[in-house]
Amino acid sequence: RHLSADHDSWLEVRAYPAGDGLAVFYRDVTARERAEAMRREAEARLAETSRRLDAVLSNTTMAVFLMDHRQHCIY
Repeated sequence: RHLSADHDSWLEVRAYPAGDGLAVFYRDVTARERAEAMRREAEARLAETSRRLDAVLSNTTMAVFLMDHRQHCIY
């Protein structure tokens, strides 16, 4: 991760022997890292919502049906 006063980015860096030195290649993977962070946050929210829904549905005395967008019963 590269941090500076005006920029925050993620870089993928690879170094290979080349002649009498090193060849260093880097690629900006900031978009990929941000997408991964968003995916992890969404998965955590979904897991928490699922846990709460299971708790509610497990403790109700009423019949509960959950339908998908095609009106099929999913719970």
